[in-house]
Amino acid sequence: MSESATRQLSSGERSVLRALAKEHAPDAESAAIMVARLEAYLEDLLTWTRDSNLVAQNDLGRLASRHVTESLAVLPLLDRLAPARLIDVGSGAGFPAIPIQIARPELAVTVIESRRRKGLFLKRTVERLELENAQAIIGRAEHLEKEGLPPQDVGTARAVAVIRELLPWLAPVIRPGGHAVLFKGSAHVEELAEWTKTQDRVWRHVETVPVEERHLWYLVFERLP
Repeated sequence: MSESATRQLSSGERSVLRALAKEHAPDAESAAIMVARLEAYLEDLLTWTRDSNLVAQNDLGRLASRHVTESLAVLPLLDRLAPARLIDVGSGAGFPAIPIQIARPELAVTVIESRRRKGLFLKRTVERLELENAQAIIGRAEHLEKEGLPPQDVGTARAVAVIRELLPWLAPVIRPGGHAVLFKGSAHVEELAEWTKTQDRVWRHVETVPVEERHLWYLVFERLP
């Protein structure tokens, strides 16, 4: 695929967004808003990537079919957990938190990103898309307790760090009884085994949810009292 082709959202990718909105939005009006916001988000992402590598070059042609799809596949799980507040650490270009916020605008979402350029992109995205229940913070996941955030119901992380590092970062901000939902690849079994060796008394692994036809698993942990 040529570089110019990857700088535009293709008709195929737009079709993916429409299908995702039809699947996850509660009604036709919400679906239309969801598609418009997702398209605007991805178009902005493509524009910013001309000057900054917000996403890998070989992913530019599959932002919807890979990144948005995998972000929104977690919605049935989140709907079951029914959080009011969600925090996403190491948000990068905004996956999974921005698509989740667009699909569930009533959910209060905080995105944390340490790299300034990506953090500025996230701040602009929140403002431009008028995501009233979202906020972007430029800061390190290791120092979440210093951000003065209210207790969060769910913490998410995608392609950030191994389990034994992620869970201690989230522990200060997730309320007792809340959850961590970690997006993991095929190494999740080894990561889980390494975390188990730490004899963590703060978290309990409650389930692993596979995503069909993708090398992706959601690992769910409960924050203990």
